[in-house]
Amino acid sequence: MSIAASVSVSVPIWLTLIRIELATPKSIPRLSRSVLVTNRSSPTSWTRSPIRSVRARQPFQVHFLSLLLEERAAGSLAEVAEHIRQKLIRRHPHVFGEVEARTAGEVLRNWDQIKAGEPGREAGIFGEVPENLPGPLYARKVQRRAATSGFDFEHVPYEAVEAELEELRAAGDRDAAFHEIGDVLFAAVNVARKLKVDPELALRAAADRFRDRVQGAADLAAGDGADWQDLEPEDQLAYYARARRNQEPS
Repeated sequence: MSIAASVSVSVPIWLTLIRIELATPKSIPRLSRSVLVTNRSSPTSWTRSPIRSVRARQPFQVHFLSLLLEERAAGSLAEVAEHIRQKLIRRHPHVFGEVEARTAGEVLRNWDQIKAGEPGREAGIFGEVPENLPGPLYARKVQRRAATSGFDFEHVPYEAVEAELEELRAAGDRDAAFHEIGDVLFAAVNVARKLKVDPELALRAAADRFRDRVQGAADLAAGDGADWQDLEPEDQLAYYARARRNQEPS
C-alpha cells in the first residue's frame, strides 16, 4: 500500500506528504532538521495552539518517514519503534537495570560510555557529535563530551570569560579578533552549561528583549513626534533606557 493510500488526510497535510514522498536520502536529513529547529523556537512566544501545531510535526514526520522506508523495503514503523525501545533500555541501565546513578552527571557519563561502545559508532571522545547543530548547541555538546572524559571545571568558570575578554581587547587585527570572539562565546557557553542554562534559548531570549526594547524606544520617540532614525545616538540611547525601564517589573 502506498503512503497516499494508507491514510485520509487534509489538504495541508497532503502538501507535507507530497514533500516527503519526493524526499531523497540527501534531502530527508535537511527536512528533519527543519522540524527540529522549529521545535526549538523560543517558548516565550508560544501559545497553546502553536505548541500543538509545532509538536505535532515531529511525530507526523517520524511516522511518514517510517512508511517511506517500508515502501522502499528498507524498514518499517514497527522496526523504528523497536529500535527506540531497545536503545532506551540499553542507555538507561539506572532505570531498567542494576546500575546506580546518584546524579545527573553520572547518568550523562554512563550514557556517553554506553553510546561509545555501541557497534558502528565513530570512535573517539567526539565521535558522532553533529556538526550541523546551531553554534551554541554544538559548543555545549563538545564541552559535554570533554566533561564526560573527566576534562572539566569543578566550578562555574566565570574567570575564563574574563580572561578571553582581555585577550579580545588585545587583538591586533580582524583575524585575531575572529579567533578571540570565538573563544569568548565558547567560554560563555561553558558558563551556561555549568549553570544548566540552555545557551541557544538564553541567547534567543536576549535578542528578543533587545528587539522589543529598540522597538519600544522607537515607539516612544514617535509619541514625542520624533523619527527614530533621525535621532542622535545619545537621544536614541535615552529612549532605549526609558523603554528598558518600562519593561522591567515594578
